[in-house]
Amino acid sequence: MDGFDRLLAEFGESIGIPQMAFDQDGLCHIRVDEEYPITFRRDDEHHNLVLVGLIAEQLPERLDHQLVRDMLATGVEPLRDNGAALGLEPMSGTLILHQTMPLAKIDRPTLEQVLGNFILMQKDWSARVAGGQTTSTVGAAGAAAEAPLQPAVPPVDGAGLHHRPRPKTVEQAGPTSAAPPATPAPPANNATKPAGRPNPEPRYHPHLHHR
Repeated sequence: MDGFDRLLAEFGESIGIPQMAFDQDGLCHIRVDEEYPITFRRDDEHHNLVLVGLIAEQLPERLDHQLVRDMLATGVEPLRDNGAALGLEPMSGTLILHQTMPLAKIDRPTLEQVLGNFILMQKDWSARVAGGQTTSTVGAAGAAAEAPLQPAVPPVDGAGLHHRPRPKTVEQAGPTSAAPPATPAPPANNATKPAGRPNPEPRYHPHLHHR
């Protein structure tokens, strides 16, 4: 058992999925909340561990300008402490979130913290891309594009994690556009909320399924 295998085995034990292991292609697949696929890939040539998460099956035809700027801005994150970035897989056309980390700098607690942040980014970008399929910069999509990503999250622990047999295919949830806010006339003594501003996202507790 080498460093990659030990790290994944220790991580799997800590979250209650002891059978986590790389397959013959050097990949290990999990799914978060049965909706967000994430792949661990071992890069033996460069001694890196790579995380890859699906954001969208295909890039929408039209996206909000500010959202595109924010997407491109993630391209410099790998230059800053091995951060995560968005990319378009040229063969399949899928939009992915990816992060590369030197194996020598990762232990189990570090991987738990990194994966926790990665999951939140994947959820955030999936929602923003699905909600940004419009030419309008007004409303919920525009407001979401201006909202910063949540910075740090607590490390992933064993709470709420359970194993599920790997399905033959990954079911992709259909993209849903953000519903426009209702516009009834508010009472005079109630202050109205800013249009399109999303409520703060509750602290996230992932449910991981080993595929």
